[in-house]
Amino acid sequence: MGGFCFGLAALGAAAASVDDGFVLDHRYKPGKWQTAIGLPDDWQKSLVDKSGELLYDYPGALGGFGTRIVFELSEGSGDWISQALESPKVPVVTTVHRWGDIEMVAESFAVTDSSVKSMSEIRSSGNAVEQSRIIPLSSHASSYGFASPKKGVDPELSSSAVGWGQPIRYRFSGRKGTVVFGFCEGYWDEPGQRVLELRIDGVVKKVVDPVAEVGQNKVLLVKVEAADTTGDGNIDIEVAAAPGAKDGNAILSALWVFDEVPPESEIIAGQANAKALAYAPTGLATPPKFTGPPRTDLMLVTLRNTGSSAQTIQPRIRVKSTHKLDWNEETGTVSIRNWRMVNSSHPVVEAKTEERAMVVTLPEMTLKAGETETVVVSIGSNAEGQVWSVGEARKALANARTYWNNLDLPYGVVQVPDANIQGQFDAAIRNIYQAREIKNGLPSFQVGPTQYRGLWIVDGAFLLESITHLNRPDETRAGVQHMLTYQKEDGSFEKIGAFWKENGIVLWVINRHAQLTGDDEWLESVWPVVEGIVNFYPVLRERSRQDPNALSYDFIPRGYSDGGLNVSHEYTNGYWLLVGLKSAVQMANQMGRPDLAKDWQKQYDELWGRFRTLAERDMITDEFGNRMLPIPMERPLTCKPQQGQWGFMHAAYPGLIFEQDDPILVGNLANLSANRCEGLVLGTGWDPEGLWGYAGSFFAHTQLAAGEGVEAAKTAYAFANHASPLLAWREEQRPIDHPEPHYVGDMPHNWASAEFIRLILHLIVFERDDELHLFEGLPPTWLKPGATLKIDKALTRFGEVSLTLQVADDGKTATLDVTPPTRTPASKLVVHGGAWLKEFDGKKLAKDTDVEIPTDQPSHLALTLH
Repeated sequence: MGGFCFGLAALGAAAASVDDGFVLDHRYKPGKWQTAIGLPDDWQKSLVDKSGELLYDYPGALGGFGTRIVFELSEGSGDWISQALESPKVPVVTTVHRWGDIEMVAESFAVTDSSVKSMSEIRSSGNAVEQSRIIPLSSHASSYGFASPKKGVDPELSSSAVGWGQPIRYRFSGRKGTVVFGFCEGYWDEPGQRVLELRIDGVVKKVVDPVAEVGQNKVLLVKVEAADTTGDGNIDIEVAAAPGAKDGNAILSALWVFDEVPPESEIIAGQANAKALAYAPTGLATPPKFTGPPRTDLMLVTLRNTGSSAQTIQPRIRVKSTHKLDWNEETGTVSIRNWRMVNSSHPVVEAKTEERAMVVTLPEMTLKAGETETVVVSIGSNAEGQVWSVGEARKALANARTYWNNLDLPYGVVQVPDANIQGQFDAAIRNIYQAREIKNGLPSFQVGPTQYRGLWIVDGAFLLESITHLNRPDETRAGVQHMLTYQKEDGSFEKIGAFWKENGIVLWVINRHAQLTGDDEWLESVWPVVEGIVNFYPVLRERSRQDPNALSYDFIPRGYSDGGLNVSHEYTNGYWLLVGLKSAVQMANQMGRPDLAKDWQKQYDELWGRFRTLAERDMITDEFGNRMLPIPMERPLTCKPQQGQWGFMHAAYPGLIFEQDDPILVGNLANLSANRCEGLVLGTGWDPEGLWGYAGSFFAHTQLAAGEGVEAAKTAYAFANHASPLLAWREEQRPIDHPEPHYVGDMPHNWASAEFIRLILHLIVFERDDELHLFEGLPPTWLKPGATLKIDKALTRFGEVSLTLQVADDGKTATLDVTPPTRTPASKLVVHGGAWLKEFDGKKLAKDTDVEIPTDQPSHLALTLH
């Protein structure tokens, strides 16, 4: 489809934007992207951007990173020609540029072994890193570009630490000093929203409201005299949301400790950092973690003269960094804060310091027509600088290929006949494991390598489900157990302030993990968690009754919506609380607790009844004539009706709280369908003019739940087509021809990876409560002559399922072998013939007929295709 789709006049036609069938060619790829090359489960999250630059030290002021490393022949990047991934399983990134007749091919990858050159530990002297006097104690997140202060303000103050529902805590090693807290509020534009307590050694010293005091996007500095009151030689510094604050998320842009405080103008301009006893740019450069083993990334650069005459060139390595840069002439090493080391295989003729950069110039080289020259750039992290020869680098590249191709990841569980979809699927698996880390000896699945480098409850729910589907329950069990550690004393979950839906999500996660693993013993072990959450439901209901005039009275208290909206009287929390309570009833029945099941079912029925009453009040008619339910309760509606509908889509699936003819399901799905652009729903996320890529999976699952299987398959291809050519997604991006490109979120974004895994599997194997449905979303192009579709021991709530659909070479017949799950057999096992099945095991079928097959024994079936 040509043209951008914002401005909804075009959207009637946009719904047919994938009419050219089921083709994955990345036609809607983002305009810029980044790709992970680091090792699985590793502390180092190395990235390569579209231009071929190596990216480190997130977050930072250099396009989101603190360090960027570039190989160039002249100022600028020459002409970018292409970038490619070696294969879905092998993250070797090849970037091609041209400078006139000179072609530059850069292969970037992580060294996967230490057999070529040993990578020594940091020595206790020489290259030892000086430890900071101020260290973070909390597991807060960083938000790059959180605010937009005026020119002249230190760029690092545009970012912020964010304590999602928790304080931000630091420790200063010293007995006294003046603590200066720096704030720059970029989200709220009115006072009274984010009110913060500033604490020293646990004692509240000041309460501040940055917007009330200076306004939005302006720097507020708050000075607090501090002294060690505990006698341990340290001062604990903390920023927390004040009791009753509307926004329960603390922020902090920077933190200084001074002996003598310089003028505020110097501090704000970034000119006083060196004068501080300690300085922490909290939104940007937290101290590096030295617990990981040494790591080396290589850039193997081949320069080729494609012209007919000799060319003289002079390569350069540009190390851009906001951190301290040093040059060691003896070793030819650029060091970044004495911890990350950059070297070249060729000697250096000049090392020149520029603003936030060091440019290393290599000798001139003359290439005859057709001649090539290869240069190796090595980046060692937590390691000494090392010079790699071309031969050593090529051997390391060969070793890396072997390593990645033989890596024991859950490939092969899902095998589809579209090679591009299969590649996208396998890359999704790899990306998830590259983002994963080992914490406290256990694997921790994480959303991304940069700003979402952590586990959020809603994101984590689907990450864990996707890998469990692929029959790795032992790996995901640790993630579920880690999630449960966030339960509060009152039984509730509130990792993000007023995110009441976390309670429902955790109930669903426990139920889903128990279903997929069939492990009732484990479910019994976490039963106190289940009861604790359900016992908190009446507390929430009671809180909702405190204000008789509240729009959500007797349903849920004011909460936080997220996913495109920041409204307090809304339905996302209610949707997930309903899904969670339904899950609790299922678990009580599974565990033989009929009295609890009856009591919880009563609670569910009451909550459901209240939801229906409020929904009837809040239904609207959209501009296309669809009767539907927006997420906000406030009227008049101040956002697009499709905005923030992720909660509804999750209620449709996996929640399955709506019947297929429910007017809310029918109307909301019609609204979402009418607002499609490039095959996805426009404006349902944070950017009203953007596309939330993996919300395509939410939408496709809603289509599946509504019985629209083929439409779900089309949406799956649209979702895939918004990935980069290197097989990863951003969170949100605008349509390809939008005049003002804009991007939101991490990349690779592994909730997207998880959603793609879930969706492709569910097109083939779909669970509807106690029924198992096969091929409900089968793309018709997967029935081409000779096609093979295979599921090998995928986990469902009924147990392992395997099947093979083999199409004959003439495309007219096929065989279907199904080994159904037997741990807890489904009540029905349904094969959806759709428009493709003509005869089923010798019996003629009417068009669009579905067929039931045995649930308790394998089936070998002969099929005749239309």
